[in-house]
Amino acid sequence: MIDSVVFVPGFKVCGARSRGRGCGVLKPLEAFYPEARNADGRGGVCGACVCVEKKLVYDGDPEPILERSRLRRAADPTPGREYARRYAAEHREASRARDRRYRERRRAAKLAPSD
Repeated sequence: MIDSVVFVPGFKVCGARSRGRGCGVLKPLEAFYPEARNADGRGGVCGACVCVEKKLVYDGDPEPILERSRLRRAADPTPGREYARRYAAEHREASRARDRRYRERRRAAKLAPSD
């Protein structure tokens, strides 16, 4: 943990007030997730450290996280499908153009000689 913190506008130290959390590096505020409860509007631990913490939790025991996902899907299994259908209908031409570009890239990759 860092004993003294120097205030630099637009920057903060990752984990300065979190006991044993964070990397302790001075980073721009954009490196921190939004957090309305804090005075600067950003979380106390940078996004990279949050990702590492979440990965460690998942790697340790993924079952509680997977169970939450199963329960959420069981409660309402269709929101993703409904959104996808609605989006495709509203963006039909853009979707077709994207699909066409994808197919052209795949075709070109198959035709290109491989080394």
